[in-house]
Amino acid sequence: RLEWAAGHVLTAHLLGCPLEAIALSARAALGQTVFRGQSAPGALFVDPVSAAQAEGGSVPREALDRYCIVVMAGVAAEAEIFGRAEGGLADERALRAMLGRAGFADADVRAAAVWGAANAALLIRDHRESFDRLRAAFGDERVDVAAAVQAMEGVRR
Repeated sequence: RLEWAAGHVLTAHLLGCPLEAIALSARAALGQTVFRGQSAPGALFVDPVSAAQAEGGSVPREALDRYCIVVMAGVAAEAEIFGRAEGGLADERALRAMLGRAGFADADVRAAAVWGAANAALLIRDHRESFDRLRAAFGDERVDVAAAVQAMEGVRR
């Protein structure tokens, strides 16, 4: 599961998606108010559709592309490390919900999921050292966003 979270966090960082919080366990998620009582571990980052709708504007295509990559990066990371991915339903649901709000048809959502996973895999391969440092940092269940960025950038604490 650390690979999954590391994929989301690394790609969000590389693509400039603002990361709000990281929780690597149910206990850590419950301990952070930003997770709103959810007990599922993961990474929270800004949803471009919700942000644009809150501001009364449209969502730029580049923001949708970045979101597709970041959301599908967990699947890509697991496949890169283990040769296969088991899961991804929650990520696919999140992608389907976000793109559905943006007016995408189901066939387009499926294509976006495949495209996002492929691009996430390329980013993870190209930044493998950062990915591995992040995975190592995730050995500490209480890692926060700042510590994750330091690990990806190779900053020693």
